[in-house]
Amino acid sequence: MAIEDFDDILPHVGSFGPFQKRILLLSLPVNYFLAVVYMAQIYQTLTPEHWCAVPELNNLELSERRNLSIPMETRDGELVYSRCRMFDVNFTQMDVTEQPNSSWPTKPCSTADGWDYDLSGGMYHTIVSESNWVCDDDWRPNFAQAMFFVGAIVGSLLFGLLADWYGRLPVLIMSNVLACGAGVATGFAKGFVDYVVCRFLVGMAYDLHYMMMYIILMEYVGPEKRTIVGNVPLAIFLTLGASSLPWIAYALADWRLFSIISSAPIAIIVVAWWLVPESARWLVLKGKSDQTLKTLQQCARINKKTVDPLIYEEFQAATLRTYQLEKDNPINWMDLFRSPKMRQRFLIITLTWMVITVVYDGYVRSLAILPYSVFITNSIAGALELPADLVPVVTLDRLGRRWTLMMALSLAGLAGVATGIVPQSSAMLMTLLAMASRFFITIAMNTGIQYTVELIPTQLRGQGTGVVHITGHGATFFAPFILYLVTYCKH
Repeated sequence: MAIEDFDDILPHVGSFGPFQKRILLLSLPVNYFLAVVYMAQIYQTLTPEHWCAVPELNNLELSERRNLSIPMETRDGELVYSRCRMFDVNFTQMDVTEQPNSSWPTKPCSTADGWDYDLSGGMYHTIVSESNWVCDDDWRPNFAQAMFFVGAIVGSLLFGLLADWYGRLPVLIMSNVLACGAGVATGFAKGFVDYVVCRFLVGMAYDLHYMMMYIILMEYVGPEKRTIVGNVPLAIFLTLGASSLPWIAYALADWRLFSIISSAPIAIIVVAWWLVPESARWLVLKGKSDQTLKTLQQCARINKKTVDPLIYEEFQAATLRTYQLEKDNPINWMDLFRSPKMRQRFLIITLTWMVITVVYDGYVRSLAILPYSVFITNSIAGALELPADLVPVVTLDRLGRRWTLMMALSLAGLAGVATGIVPQSSAMLMTLLAMASRFFITIAMNTGIQYTVELIPTQLRGQGTGVVHITGHGATFFAPFILYLVTYCKH
């Protein structure tokens, strides 16, 4: 068989031997850290149940203070204690055994006195309760999360350029070092600006800190193994990360310590500099045929393969042709709009991906609204990542990409609409529908990733996929604000 591209030489040097398994082994923690980078803020910004603090009543038990000083109000169809108003009476002259009267005047909580927080049920102080980001300031956590996605846009553009100029491996190291450093720094944030800056920097690393390793791994694995290698490890370790993070936060009960302990291990990815090869296709496109050859010879040696020198010579000749062709015919992502068919296809892909990312992010962050332990609901929802990641492995080849994507989006939409229609009193049904919708949107996301790569022409695949992901980050910027609308939606 003639050697025309990198896939053709893989059978000769070994397409899934010890060389590839070493890369796969190091990719496993990267899959876990994807959950850390994306989901850590959930446990940094949990909002405990709260009400106005009344210093004059500090000699009473917490429940007694609330009963005496806080009026009742209707929220989500239930009569509950107000979070942002208190009775406007002189508590120093009041008989503490007196029962509150609903006719008493009320006033907003005093920012000077602050709020009392209910830390029962495993809840702990977060930056929200430390900084009193509640009532008039309850927009701050959502804004910080939106800045995470602004960082993701900036990071995708910046690191994307660096990956084209200097290679995938340096960007893999830089993005993970940034995720580690900014994640640890989050634990030392003293206020709103500090926290937002840290979230922006972590966002810069998001996606590429994982995608660079994914790209390198997929290039060195034979086509017959790519579906399994690309999906199963991600499914297992992303699920492990998503379902274990709630319990790490619960056990530590300290948002600062959680930020440090969950982010610090990302530093282990630095060893990739010595253990992981540079992207073969990047080397080919940059005309670095000698370095590509050394990597292939190392692969053959580790995999214990004997390769005819003529095979290497044929491969080098093919890479030189590819390099010269790219040099003589430079292209960029704007070429995706030159033909009407490709333009239409690319716009549909982009809009679909924007919808998927917004809906997925909304479900990831909305589970805290449900009337159950956030640690239990997030752990169960995290465990659903495993079957949702594995379903496409079966359906993509049997049903096809289009049908799998269409059915997943339709079922996610139906379950999502049903979640909004179900009355608040049916909490269990609402929770099950929300988790079902997240399950299906996760299938749609995994299908969309692969479908996007396959629909974009090979020579435009890197830039085209990058544009799609950046527009997804741009759309997801609005997800925290959409979720914040629940503040104004009273059932």
